[in-house]
Amino acid sequence: MRYTNPITKSLHWQKAWFFLNDDVQQIMVSALSSTTNSSVLSVLDQKRFTGSVINVDAGRSNLRESDAQLLWHGNVGYLLPPANSPFNLSVQVEEKSGSWSAIGTSTQSPSTVKLFTAWISHTSLQPPLSYIIFPGVSRDKFLKKSLGLRPQILQNDEHISGVYDAAHDVAMFIFWDPVGGTAVINREAPSAPITITVNANVAVIYKIASGDVIVSDPSQTLSTAQVLLTLGSGTAPPSWGSERKQTILFQLPDGGLAGSSVTRTLN
Repeated sequence: MRYTNPITKSLHWQKAWFFLNDDVQQIMVSALSSTTNSSVLSVLDQKRFTGSVINVDAGRSNLRESDAQLLWHGNVGYLLPPANSPFNLSVQVEEKSGSWSAIGTSTQSPSTVKLFTAWISHTSLQPPLSYIIFPGVSRDKFLKKSLGLRPQILQNDEHISGVYDAAHDVAMFIFWDPVGGTAVINREAPSAPITITVNANVAVIYKIASGDVIVSDPSQTLSTAQVLLTLGSGTAPPSWGSERKQTILFQLPDGGLAGSSVTRTLN
């Protein structure tokens, strides 16, 4: 998602959601800018309070300043930037009153409920933000998953948002620029790194083990897109083949199917 305030043009940001295996969501925010003095917040959640809010850090021993903050409420966990980063976590639980009639045709009287709200304050607009969400998970399972999971952020800036899930050997990208761009998938040795180059503003999923490359055009304006994969020094994936470079040309759907994904498999 790319957003600019349509009226004032004073606020701009880019946000990408990557849905990884095992019910893990990697979120990235980049290219954040504001021309006002207003606070800039990334809201994590706002919903009815369900009984407990747990900051898991409070129960961890030998916590370092560089350790990620862990938050859990209502069977949703969050793996957030460290407390010493330019992103401040705020959590609020309090009663809120409102009336549906103020925004619609409801005749119900105003009601008061206890709401849980969590958000991140950007104390500096320059660094990009990334965090992980674990939906539908118990506190104990969240703690176990969060301690053993660290997707690799390949790039997170105004040009490319990319993540590599080493456990499942899958890389995902958003290329924000109309001309595409180039990114490197750094895999653990002896596996060779792989450079991916595209020629358009597309979303790409590369399942390295199987050789499946999935491309979609969020703008719904492209007819074709090209993906070039270049193998570095090291062991090739089992699906790679004999050449060091692989080029795939994608014919993208149009009409009512515009924006749909297309899958090709490396030879």
